[in-house]
Amino acid sequence: MTAPARFVLVAAWVALLGEALLLSPPPRPDQWAWLFRLSTGDWAGEEPLVVALFMLMGVWPLALAGLFAADLRREPVPLWPFALGSMALGAFVLVPGLALGGRPLPMAEWQRWVGSRALAAVLLVPTLGLMAWGLWAGSPAAFAAAWRTEQFVHVMALDFCTLWLVSVVGATSRGGRGWLALVPLVGVLGYVASRE
Repeated sequence: MTAPARFVLVAAWVALLGEALLLSPPPRPDQWAWLFRLSTGDWAGEEPLVVALFMLMGVWPLALAGLFAADLRREPVPLWPFALGSMALGAFVLVPGLALGGRPLPMAEWQRWVGSRALAAVLLVPTLGLMAWGLWAGSPAAFAAAWRTEQFVHVMALDFCTLWLVSVVGATSRGGRGWLALVPLVGVLGYVASRE
């Protein structure tokens, strides 16, 4: 990744961190119990757009691990711990790992699987389903209200956008059909699935 690309990602990371720590609304009083309900599929009465976004945040780390599969093993600092950490903390963990850079090591078999076209194609199915369901059943007004008043929804949406930027920068720097990443999440999965 080029120095200008790293600069863009670090600037976005600083903005995300600043927004999350200084400008986001307060957490819900029942935030941990609510997150447990979301994680276990107890979605009764929840806004579908919030649920869909929450579930899609679980797809992003796998999609980006596929995009950066060749860099997961590198020296002096491997990327894979940061990619693993992004499954819980998204761009907050992944961007510092990308910014560190390094020299990729020869790809292991597990990296080829993570970056495989087949895995990306399989991930496209739930991604499209969640997006369609959230847009069809959800209320943009209810989502906007949650974004304005609930810390987790606010930060999660910004994290989604930061991961989208990571995918655009990462895919376009690799050439080919990198422009596909301009479509949120679906695009980077399509890029990996169609990669030579």
